[in-house]
Amino acid sequence: MNEALKAGFALFVAGGVAGNKFDGLNEITEGAASDREELQRFTDRSLEEVSEDALLILTEQRRRFRRIKSVARQRFQDLVKDSSLQTGRHTLLNEADLQGIFNKK
Repeated sequence: MNEALKAGFALFVAGGVAGNKFDGLNEITEGAASDREELQRFTDRSLEEVSEDALLILTEQRRRFRRIKSVARQRFQDLVKDSSLQTGRHTLLNEADLQGIFNKK
């Protein structure tokens, strides 16, 4: 894997921690253990370091990030209200949703 792709993947992996930090949850919990393991496969940088880089991106793109959060929250609430909902994984935002958010000026 080339270096640019590795760097992008590292930001992706650290994005959850960065999102928590963006919302004021600065403690990295045990749930991030799999993120740490994943990062070790691609970089020698720590989750803390990479999440700070990801946080800078979220801060610069705060309107888009807030829109993603808003849509995801609404879709989650809609799913929970659905009494016929089956256990499993459910998509909250699809590619078209994300493209709409990122292409909006």
